[in-house]
Amino acid sequence: MSSVAVSGGSASSAMGMNLQLPPVLMPDEAGALQAAISSGNADQVARSCGWSTIRALCLLPTGRSCMEEAVVHNHPGVLRLLIAFTPSVYMCLPIASCRDAFLVAAMKCDALALHFFLTAGVPPDTTRDDGTTALYHVFLQRDWQCIQVLVGAGADVNLAPAGGKSALRVAVHNDDLLMADILLKAGAAVNEMEDNLSHLSYVTLSRTRGTAMVQLLLEHAADPEVTDNGETPLGLAMLEGNEVLARHFINTGADPVVRVARCSFYSDDEREWDDESEDENADSLSMLHLALRHGFSDGFLEELECNPADFLEVLPEGQTMLHFAVKHGSTAAVRFVAVEAAKTGTKGANFVHAHDARGRTALMLAVCLDDGDKVRALLDLGASATVVNAISGMSAAAQAAERGHSDVVAALNQ
Repeated sequence: MSSVAVSGGSASSAMGMNLQLPPVLMPDEAGALQAAISSGNADQVARSCGWSTIRALCLLPTGRSCMEEAVVHNHPGVLRLLIAFTPSVYMCLPIASCRDAFLVAAMKCDALALHFFLTAGVPPDTTRDDGTTALYHVFLQRDWQCIQVLVGAGADVNLAPAGGKSALRVAVHNDDLLMADILLKAGAAVNEMEDNLSHLSYVTLSRTRGTAMVQLLLEHAADPEVTDNGETPLGLAMLEGNEVLARHFINTGADPVVRVARCSFYSDDEREWDDESEDENADSLSMLHLALRHGFSDGFLEELECNPADFLEVLPEGQTMLHFAVKHGSTAAVRFVAVEAAKTGTKGANFVHAHDARGRTALMLAVCLDDGDKVRALLDLGASATVVNAISGMSAAAQAAERGHSDVVAALNQ
């Protein structure tokens, strides 16, 4: 064969140089090489190139170099093979193609190719049109080796796709402690707001996630007092009924006296209050109110630093906090609220006989609930079985007898 079908051509280099490409392939050879590259067959590419650097640099029938062809067909394995022939391959690619190849290598988690392109001068924060970086690609695939390569080259861990989540928010969402730790150690912005939520609040509102992610964020200087829509992470944990997280935030210095705006994040149909919703008309709720509402442990209540006024708060339907404790809390919680209310002065001393909007005392409510233990506790605290309902005129004892609650009747007759 004496003719050469593929003529030489030039390609702009990333260094601003021009390189004349030699006519070294016959038509059938060029076709075979192009087919091997387009199919991603690295072994066939090697055989077609004859392990020759000069052949790896030639132009194909498409008018593209071998490297450009590999980029077009998204085959990092072929890219790596071509790179292995000579770093000068980089000089035969227009800079735009180099960046495309760099991102393809990231999508395929090809650490060797990434290292080559970074060494050759491709910026580590090169992005696609949608703002997605190479680091974001390898992070989503949890490739630790590629992350090390890119972070070591100075890639910005805080860059996010246009309109998308940052890598840290994705790690937080997936409860991926390993990736979150890597990103935080590489400088991820721990207090960054996304969708009007800090990462710490996002974890708190994600009911399936535990304390480990919260602990990790706090260890990396997440602010426990950051407010999102007016609420702190502690307030959100209380709204969620998450005692474990609430205790964790209090132990790290969150203010337990702050009141929580009930409707900050939820509409009425999103919050599962019961049919007789004592909370629905409240603009804000105390930590004591929420702890009782969600049935937090007696130990939590005793450790909670409450504002004394919270014990005397009159709730919707005219309920006192003692009524609320009878309905939602344990017997120990009833004792706790009554004792703490009594410490507040004259009003607190009469607290046990206060009537709600239905004319009931806390003792009468306990009778209605057929809860002998709470009846006994309230009697021990000074409640009188002879005080009558302000509306019906019935006493707690008469009410119990009418209902036939034997355990409650027995408790009242002791």
